[in-house]
Amino acid sequence: MTSFLKDKKVLIFIFAVVYLLALVILLRSAVLSGYFYRLNADEVYHSNLVYLMLKGFRPYADFYSTYSPFLQLYLMPVFIIFGATLKAITASRIMMILLYLLQIFLWFLLVKRVFEKKVALLFVPLFLMDPFVVFVGMQIRPENLMMVFYALFLLIFSYAYQNAKSKKLYFLSGILYALTFLMNLKILPSLTAFGIVFIIYIFRNKLFRQLLTFTNGFCLTFFIFLGYFLFAGYLPEMFQGLFIDPITLNNSIPNATWLGYFYFQNPVIFGIDGKSMNWIYAWLLPVLAFAGGYSTLYPQGVTKSQLAHPEGDQSLMKIILFTSLFLQWFSMLFINSVFIQYYIPLNWLYSLFTAYFAVHLISQFNESKLLQKAVTAVLLIFFVLIYRASIQGNIARSKMTDDPIVKEMNEFWKLVPEDSPAFPNIPFRKPIYPILWGSTFAPYMRERYASVYKVIEKNKLPMLVGLSDEYFSFLDLDSQQYIQNNYQRDDSDKRIWKRK
Repeated sequence: MTSFLKDKKVLIFIFAVVYLLALVILLRSAVLSGYFYRLNADEVYHSNLVYLMLKGFRPYADFYSTYSPFLQLYLMPVFIIFGATLKAITASRIMMILLYLLQIFLWFLLVKRVFEKKVALLFVPLFLMDPFVVFVGMQIRPENLMMVFYALFLLIFSYAYQNAKSKKLYFLSGILYALTFLMNLKILPSLTAFGIVFIIYIFRNKLFRQLLTFTNGFCLTFFIFLGYFLFAGYLPEMFQGLFIDPITLNNSIPNATWLGYFYFQNPVIFGIDGKSMNWIYAWLLPVLAFAGGYSTLYPQGVTKSQLAHPEGDQSLMKIILFTSLFLQWFSMLFINSVFIQYYIPLNWLYSLFTAYFAVHLISQFNESKLLQKAVTAVLLIFFVLIYRASIQGNIARSKMTDDPIVKEMNEFWKLVPEDSPAFPNIPFRKPIYPILWGSTFAPYMRERYASVYKVIEKNKLPMLVGLSDEYFSFLDLDSQQYIQNNYQRDDSDKRIWKRK
């Protein structure tokens, strides 16, 4: 017996060493990909918002935005230290990598608490091998900060509902729920799923005091946020930009990115050309996740008794998470243009329920140890193949450092001095028009704002830098005529127009 226990401890130690080593190698490759891969236009756009806010420009009032300013507040210290430079953007990438690591840690704690340690240990590498998450999860985007708020909210609430007397946890949950909602509307399906299950749970168990405490935290956060913009004098503009325009803007995109676009073979996303194993993994994740979601509820995950009274264990959280998976996925069917960032609040759920499905599947063969070992071996081989392809893809992506955006910005910055007005608006230069570099210039924006030619004439710009044919076509006819009458295209660079 003593020998058996010693052998078991040795095996556990060996497994822990192998697991940690493999995880470190995988994590390193993911971080290298996130840090070195070329800039996305959205990253420059969000970095530019930090510069503008530090210069005193007001979001929603002085420039068009559909995002909360929380990400910019988080990144402001970086721009204060490095100034409006490429170094600041690089440092911001590091700040986003830190959020990515924090998110993984919070997800691990949540999954371990709601399910079990085995599921949590498997979830982490599955999450790190998701090519969509690795590609977008460390970019300078508000959605990634939103997911940290959301993960912290779910974790705190998982403690709150099991301790009904803890007003502090319910109050804090309400605050985090509001912050997650205010960050970005992309998380709305998951928050809706929580709201539906939570209300049913409250009324079934008559926990109205807990509901009141939760609501107080939510309302306090919401009123402080709205109150700031009310006293600043541009509450209507904020409400329009944050809660109405995101839907209007997405529906106005002419060449929509249709659902499933990113699932085609793409070396930019997967790091490897052709039908690689991480490409196959991306296709399998939704199927495995829904299989895992079903097995979470039936036949052993959650019983009918637990569905009726889930306060005794983590059954309520399982119901919330599976409902979130369904609604988050279902909502994608109604989005006009499904950009890669829309997968951020969805794909972590794919990894979670895939991990549960694998653990649950192996446990179903307890009566036949030989069959259980065979199933485990097949899954392990498949895991190793995906693991290898993920590292190869991450390393390949980390070497894609040729950056056309950086080249373009350096060229334009030489033409437009620092703190000088510019049109079309250049990153880290003073804008003269509300539509910023990197924004979609939708038709309704032309109707909302004054004609461009008026601000160009007012500032007497010596040249228009970065005015492409596509951007020119978005302008109103009067502005197009004004530019053609007063400016002439440079022969060496068609994006530059010099005053006649």
